[in-house]
Amino acid sequence: MSGLQAFLRAKPLIINDFAATAWSLPSLDEGRISRIGPLPLRPFKAGGTYLVIGVGVGLGMATLSVAVDGSIAAFGSEGGHTSFAPQSEADDALLGALRRRFGHVSYERLLSHLGLQFLYTCVAERQGRHVAPADPSFIVASGVRGDVIASETLEIFARVLGGFAGNGVLAAGAWDGVVLVGELLGKMLPMLDRSRFRAEMAAKGRMARALERVPISFAAGEHACLTGAAAALRSRRQV
Repeated sequence: MSGLQAFLRAKPLIINDFAATAWSLPSLDEGRISRIGPLPLRPFKAGGTYLVIGVGVGLGMATLSVAVDGSIAAFGSEGGHTSFAPQSEADDALLGALRRRFGHVSYERLLSHLGLQFLYTCVAERQGRHVAPADPSFIVASGVRGDVIASETLEIFARVLGGFAGNGVLAAGAWDGVVLVGELLGKMLPMLDRSRFRAEMAAKGRMARALERVPISFAAGEHACLTGAAAALRSRRQV
């Protein structure tokens, strides 16, 4: 670190890639934010706390906080590695299959490119069919078109994603909104809007009513990491 600081002649800013994505959201044009479910979108307001989730090679999660004075802070995490919590007999079967293969079963084992492929294979086997390894984009496109195996795969994926999002809101106190990001979830929007995603997010017993009031949206930001890193750097210079 000292060598890098000497080269830059300044203390370097090192942030998680998902924290950078969160940093980019307050400056994103509202036209690039899509509502998921019945609740109206809320702007990134002063005093608000938001949960940011994205699925790709891994499962990313960050918390975005907007202070009362309008200043912004974003906190990256490794929440994707928290333990998968099954909520049904179907989930129990998934847990068993993944545990035999990996030992510890994190949410990322299901909510990632590899996780989507694993689910696709499991659903096909349960239906007595054999499928070749499929690209995640192909699975999503097939599911949206109504392919039986892919559609069921996306239903399971959306349900697990909803449970993960609900856990994150409760842990972070992100009552002002959940923001989904990333290309894969963008392609899944038609399915997420009609799946059990939102219902599973709120299925937290005594906290269900509070979670039902949390809006969900999708943010389509290009070059989000770079835009967010620049915003974080500007914020540090203003301190």
